[in-house]
Amino acid sequence: MKNKLLFSFILGLNCALSYAQDKSILVFDLENGSIDTITNIIFNPSISNETSPFNIGDDQRIENLEQTPPIEGVFPNTQFSTKKKVDGTYDLNAYPIRTSVKIFYIKNDTLKDLCSGSFISEQHVLSAAHCYTRLNTNNLLFDTLLVCPAFDKGIVNPDYNCSYVRKVKVIKDWDFNTDFAVLELKEAVGKKTGWLGLAFDDRVDPFDEDIFYKFSYPNNPVPFVDEFPYNGDSLYYNYGKVTLLEDWIGVLGANGVNGESGSSIIRVQNNEAYHTFGVMSFGLDLKHSRFSNETYFLIKHLIKDALVSSSANISQEKEAILYPNPSSGLFQIKYESKKGAAEITIYDALGRKVFSNLGHYEGDIIDANKLKPGLYIVTIKIGDSFWVKKIFLE
Repeated sequence: MKNKLLFSFILGLNCALSYAQDKSILVFDLENGSIDTITNIIFNPSISNETSPFNIGDDQRIENLEQTPPIEGVFPNTQFSTKKKVDGTYDLNAYPIRTSVKIFYIKNDTLKDLCSGSFISEQHVLSAAHCYTRLNTNNLLFDTLLVCPAFDKGIVNPDYNCSYVRKVKVIKDWDFNTDFAVLELKEAVGKKTGWLGLAFDDRVDPFDEDIFYKFSYPNNPVPFVDEFPYNGDSLYYNYGKVTLLEDWIGVLGANGVNGESGSSIIRVQNNEAYHTFGVMSFGLDLKHSRFSNETYFLIKHLIKDALVSSSANISQEKEAILYPNPSSGLFQIKYESKKGAAEITIYDALGRKVFSNLGHYEGDIIDANKLKPGLYIVTIKIGDSFWVKKIFLE
């Protein structure tokens, strides 16, 4: 069923009526520091609404989300809830919740909070361009990004891998109506988590009966707006009716805070459809850059390219294995598909680099006895190959 959806998605791009549009995409390659441009993307401008396929992933757990507009715990004069922690209300590891990701950048060997995002393919995350590039300059702000799905309580989710970002793709000369970024990951983590479909609808007010959700990682309080002491360690959610449409999609009178940028506004139809209509750009009125015909087809094109080209690359790359795992502090790494020395780095649950080994060879023993018991992130780099693994030290 999943393969049929994938092939239908790819074939559906070949429209009978097509048009080469003017906007181009900047592709920042974090592995070699290059910048490429994608131009002449073909799409049909006469289409007024469309959705791309969603996928629940290899993990078959699905959460039925509330479909009645909230009455209590809402922003004033709205039918949209204030932020609540996912944990304790819903299963964090169930679809579509687990498609939500926390995005870090690395500075001074430490993982730093950045933005939120959502899987839109097995190897792609949708987020906001302003998180990664500076407005009016097209300059990339970071050279190392890490994506972790269903991150919560300050720790990596043991059911899903984190992945470094291979490429960052944004619309050239973006503004806050085209504030979209696609992060291409080194690993196809979304194969297990599943992903959201994309959606656009040119009508001004087509959502009277629909319930929308957003999942995000707020990381700073905003004085006089929302002073709750968020610190980016947990996944929160809002849901209800949207009221702000046209160029944006959002909720008049609602507000967001730092860290929520890049999170999706998702129309949820339990067990039927799960689609993102845009990403959060502004906290005021929970303004999300809304997909138009143009931006929808631009982003859809980027997913199509990667589904076709990157799947072959991944299949040729054998997995790196840590064993034993859990470990008492001594463990080995097997990466038989690659030869040569590996660069091994270990981060603790707070994102701090606590161990590094620049000359590790397969079969060598990693001695982490000095580290405290707990969950750690292990990165392995050999040439242009990367793996991100988790290990639990007893």
